[in-house]
Amino acid sequence: MFYFELEDGSGQFLLRPYSETFLAEMSKYFEVVIFTAALQDYADYILNIMDEKNEYISYRLYRKHTVHNGAIYVKVEMTIYYFTYFF
Repeated sequence: MFYFELEDGSGQFLLRPYSETFLAEMSKYFEVVIFTAALQDYADYILNIMDEKNEYISYRLYRKHTVHNGAIYVKVEMTIYYFTYFF
């Protein structure tokens, strides 16, 4: 995703070409988890456009899944399992 502000103060975002194709292909082999430090309402607005039918993204993690540490938000430690898939 690419976000930019327009001259009138509003903003616009563009999805990368083939991002939906990428999500569709990856979801065949993996659970797709999206992590963002964005607020849930804003993130869901964009993720619902990326995955209109809720077919590709298995889990969504937002700012509320972080710990506020001073001036920054830090991702809560999660165990990530790596699987090797040979194409």
